[in-house]
Parts: sequence; C-alpha cells; structure tokens
Amino acid sequence: MGDQVESEVPTATLQIYNWIYENVAEREGNANRASSATNCVRQSWYYNHDYPSNKLTPRKIVNFLAGDIGELTMKYFISQGCVGDGKLYSEVNFGELKGYYKIGKYFLPHFEQPPWSFNVQDITITGHPDGVGKRNSDGKWELIECKTASNYGYEGFKKEGAKDYLKQAHALMLTDEAARLGLSGVRFFYLRKETGHIWDRFHAYDMEIAAAVASNFVKSNMAEIPKRDFESIDEMKIKQKDGVKFKEPTGRKTVEWQCEYCSFLKECHGDYEVEWPKDRFGNAKPYYILKENVNERKQNGS
Repeated sequence: MGDQVESEVPTATLQIYNWIYENVAEREGNANRASSATNCVRQSWYYNHDYPSNKLTPRKIVNFLAGDIGELTMKYFISQGCVGDGKLYSEVNFGELKGYYKIGKYFLPHFEQPPWSFNVQDITITGHPDGVGKRNSDGKWELIECKTASNYGYEGFKKEGAKDYLKQAHALMLTDEAARLGLSGVRFFYLRKETGHIWDRFHAYDMEIAAAVASNFVKSNMAEIPKRDFESIDEMKIKQKDGVKFKEPTGRKTVEWQCEYCSFLKECHGDYEVEWPKDRFGNAKPYYILKENVNERKQNGS
C-alpha cells in the first residue's frame, strides 16, 4: 500500500526482496504501543480488533533497518558531542549497554532500550524511548528521539517541528518511567539521510497533545468503530488558462496520502481501483481511485 515500485528490478535485487518478504516481513499487529500514536485512530482500531493487515514491503524493512543504523550513529555523536561541562547534557542514558559495533575507526555502542509503559483505563500502552538526557542548564531531564529523514521530511522538521512524531513522544512521556524522571519535554535529533546534515529541536510537554493521545488509545480499543481521521477527497487536475495554472476537480474521488499507506483502505473507504503513474525517476506509485463517494455512503462510524 502506497509503496513506490521501480519499473525494472535486476535479478539479484529481486532475490533479495523475495528473501526479505518470505523470511523477515511480518504483518503489523497490536496498536497499543507508543509508535502507533501517529496512526489514524481507525487504523489502530482495525489492528486491535484483529483485522488482517498487509505484510511490510521489503523496501520498508530495508529502510527501517537503515534507520536503526542511523539511530546508532546519532546516539554515538550525541554522547560524544553533547555531554560534559559546558555542553547540553551532564549525562545521557540510552539503556543497557550490550556491546559495540566496529565500523571503520568508530566503535558504535549498542544499547537495549528498556520498555516503558502506562495504563489508560484498563489498557496498557508500551514503548521504547531512544534515550533521555539531563540538561546542564537546569538539571532537568528531557526525552531524546532520533529520526532519519528524507530531504522533504528534514526541511519540514526545520520549519514546522516534529508534528505527528510529537504524538509518539507524548505517549512515552505519559509513562510511569517518564513521570519518575519528571521529563520536561522531548528533543528530536533529525539526520538527513542523503547529505548527513543534523538538526535538533526541543518541544516542551504539551498537556493537550498528551490528552488527545490517551483518548485515541481508548477509542482504538472500544467495541464501536471510531470516526476515520481522513475522509475521501476530490481528485484534482492542474490546468492552465491564459498562462495561469489552477486546479480543477475531475469528478473522481481519491484518498489522502496517509490512507495510501494503510492496510485497511478497502475496509475503511470501500472498493477502489489502482492506477500506476510514474514519477520523473521512472518509479511507479499506486494511486487509488474510489469506486463510490464514501462521503455519501452510510458507514458505521463515518
């Protein structure tokens, strides 16, 4: 769902993809975890009520593993560059040290992240923080989250902050472990994958975000299906008249980009057709056209 597909794949590459899909790829399941706080609440509801989901694609698994390696790299440089007298932190904690990876002349520490948890009503939510740091300036602890990003994601973070990732961070800051530390907020460290640029940004704890996150976990576990976060949208086509470009509806319905990556598009929005337009690099990405206007359908919870 929503994955980019190259027009041609070499034989060896295809063999790698097949091995990953057959031996590594798993279906996503229970959504009572901090990382699911970024989900549409209805998507989490489907997971928690055992609707069958799609396997993660090989490309995404490769990307996730590369992200984990990027996280190791960021933790190493944070611990080396940001800790000590006159630095941001007096100490950091990334979990239990399990060993080192030797990469060139560097020894990157491997930490096992401890699980954190909290209860909302009778539901237990778990998560694994990247780390915490104690600031020299005021002696307060803050959550540390490391993210690898595309050029687009990196620039968006610089301009607008972590956005949806704040939900995941606040789920972690709701935990009993966070309360004991008295976390004041979260600092995101973003690594731009293409160029190696780093950017950090602090977000203070926000009670409204925390309350909304807790509420969504409750809704995703209720018997009744919750309202979807994203309704269908008009397909728009760019036209030009008298040298001026403008958008005009085609009369067809499609979905928001968030829905393109969801395993439950059919369950949520009904039947659809898939088109495969190519980008300037020759990669094809599925484009979903709904067979009926879901805004005019009577669907439970819509």
